[in-house]
Amino acid sequence: MTAERLAGLCKRAGASGMACGAAVTGRPPVIWATGKRAPKAAQAVHPDDRWHLGSITKSMTATLAGRLADRGLITFQSTVGEVLAKDYPTLNPAYREVTLWQLFTHRSGMLHDLNLGVMRGNRPKAEIIKLALESKPTERADPSAASYSNLGIAVAGAMLETRGGASWRDLMAAEVFRPLGLSSAGFGHPAGDEPQGQWAPGFVASALRGLSAFGPAYMSAIAPAGDVHMSVPDTLIYLAAHRDRTALLSPETWEFLHRDPLGKGIAMGWGVDPTGKLGHTGSDGFFFAQVLIDPRSGIVAIAAANRGGADGPVREALDGAVASVKG
Repeated sequence: MTAERLAGLCKRAGASGMACGAAVTGRPPVIWATGKRAPKAAQAVHPDDRWHLGSITKSMTATLAGRLADRGLITFQSTVGEVLAKDYPTLNPAYREVTLWQLFTHRSGMLHDLNLGVMRGNRPKAEIIKLALESKPTERADPSAASYSNLGIAVAGAMLETRGGASWRDLMAAEVFRPLGLSSAGFGHPAGDEPQGQWAPGFVASALRGLSAFGPAYMSAIAPAGDVHMSVPDTLIYLAAHRDRTALLSPETWEFLHRDPLGKGIAMGWGVDPTGKLGHTGSDGFFFAQVLIDPRSGIVAIAAANRGGADGPVREALDGAVASVKG
């Protein structure tokens, strides 16, 4: 990876700024940054700037679940009915026996998201979770199949709040961010002098051009599925914790988070390939990010752009960062 190549990828992405970084076991990380924090901004992107990570958040919520499981507050086989039926008595019986593991591996049968009216509305978080639990399962509700669902992770987050006795945000800060020293981690879009997201026309229906599909209330409800921001250096620390299976979690819990028992390429909050590489992409339409963990080579990497729909250039930046630290 070179500064010139990253600048070219940034231009191709239509983003004002990009950053990427990689690290291999036993060596310091290498980080690249290019462009401006916003199209009309004077400030250049800094290597320590924060980027919205979108659905990469799912693996962080799964890590939180592992922390609570290690303390005996919940298990990966805890069911929606066991944990939430008291607070949500009208839940669809189809979800009563769905386990926490099935929620995190997208095997709950829940919809990807609720309808546009709810997504753009201002309903309280508890009402959105209630609607999710009352919703009709998709046609792909077979537990051996996968149907990607933000709602499923939102419900998992509600289960963790119930058993953890605090909000998802407070639990994430106390159980994941602070123990790993992730001082840049936060929620929602980065504020202040940080990269500002740029909408990608055509990311969803054209009627939403220039506007997020998710209103603030809906984003708050599904935040466990995709609303963390973090710097590239801190993201590499987070990824390295998974690579090295640190003392943050028990060995058994790390193994459970990363395993793909059905051979479908899906672990808890991760995609996984036959060689054991873990990865995920994330976007809310304003940012695009991708991460990789390769336990065999010891490489972890991230690339991010402040424009939605930048999947091709971000993937190339990730590959370039990985190639730069190999050997």
